[in-house]
Amino acid sequence: MRKLAVFLVIASALLSAFSIDGWSRSRTKAIKVGLNVPITGDIPKVGEGSKFAAQLWLEDINKAGGLEVGGTK
Repeated sequence: MRKLAVFLVIASALLSAFSIDGWSRSRTKAIKVGLNVPITGDIPKVGEGSKFAAQLWLEDINKAGGLEVGGTK
């Protein structure tokens, strides 16, 4: 079980490194923001509220013309 956990950690780290450096930059210039909230399980209402708040925030950002990061919108 421990070997599997170590393997999964290493595999996810490698996949993250590849997606950050190569593939995501060449495909899109979108800014991705993630939330660490429960969507299912014991308290899904917390996650649903957070997701709804993030969607409202996204609408506000888009109405204001988007974000500028590193001189690029």
